[in-house]
Amino acid sequence: MCSDSDDEENNQQSRIFPASQRERTQEKRDSELNTSVNAAIDNIKEKRREYKKMKDQAVNEYPEILQDVTKLCFAMPPTQASVERVFSALKIFKTDLRNRLNSETLDAMLFLKSNM
Repeated sequence: MCSDSDDEENNQQSRIFPASQRERTQEKRDSELNTSVNAAIDNIKEKRREYKKMKDQAVNEYPEILQDVTKLCFAMPPTQASVERVFSALKIFKTDLRNRLNSETLDAMLFLKSNM
């Protein structure tokens, strides 16, 4: 419900600003808002196109490097247990009685032991 003061205020505004001027002001505000919203949307679309272009370019330039890095990462053992096993095997092979083993012979024995 409108009170008498609201009616008086509306009447005062209609005397100060005619309806056509108020409508033009509102249309101008709507137009400015639409323009800024459309500019923001266009900016977002342009950024998405740039990002997609950069992503496609990076994928096309570096696939071999990425494959090599991936292979290297998967080839590395997550723990050092295998290294500890090799040193344990070395301790078994190189005892006080076998301290004169040639390094090539010891390498060959460790290679066989670690790959069995």
